[in-house]
Amino acid sequence: MYRVVVDYKLNNLNQITTKSDDGWKTNTDYSYDKCVNTLTKVYHKNSKELVAGVYEYEYDETNRMEYPVMEQMSLQSTF
Repeated sequence: MYRVVVDYKLNNLNQITTKSDDGWKTNTDYSYDKCVNTLTKVYHKNSKELVAGVYEYEYDETNRMEYPVMEQMSLQSTF
């Protein structure tokens, strides 16, 4: 049986700041605005490559998410 461990790091508001998956060797970093809305998600693989891109989210004046925006879909190496 294959086991995967997913680790979550939280900030002082109990928001996920990093999600790490040891099975896929990936991690996801999250950022938030002052209204605790998710602003960005950045995906990494093997701690060296950006593999999925940066997602940004836009919110209206009532603090409802209007739509996610895919900012980047490139494979980048950080050697």
